[in-house]
Amino acid sequence: MSVTTRLGTLDVRRVFRIYPNIATLSCTFYLRGKPSSEWQQAAGQSAAGLDFKNIESQTDLNKRTATVPAMDKLALAGNHWRGGLSNLPT
Repeated sequence: MSVTTRLGTLDVRRVFRIYPNIATLSCTFYLRGKPSSEWQQAAGQSAAGLDFKNIESQTDLNKRTATVPAMDKLALAGNHWRGGLSNLPT
């Protein structure tokens, strides 16, 4: 099942995969376009609360210069989305 929404000029697609007989759910995000400055700022704020205790060195921590959102905290507009159910097993 996939859910697609538009945030200004940024298209966000979230693809959920449900596997039969396995208690797991896979979720993949696809981004296309250019995020607004507000979205980039919100992404930076959500990244501020991330846990870096498993980073092995200060050098590795300094490599994280890009503003990357914590996708599980990404708030998408709307409460009810429509997605394709054609890929689900019957």
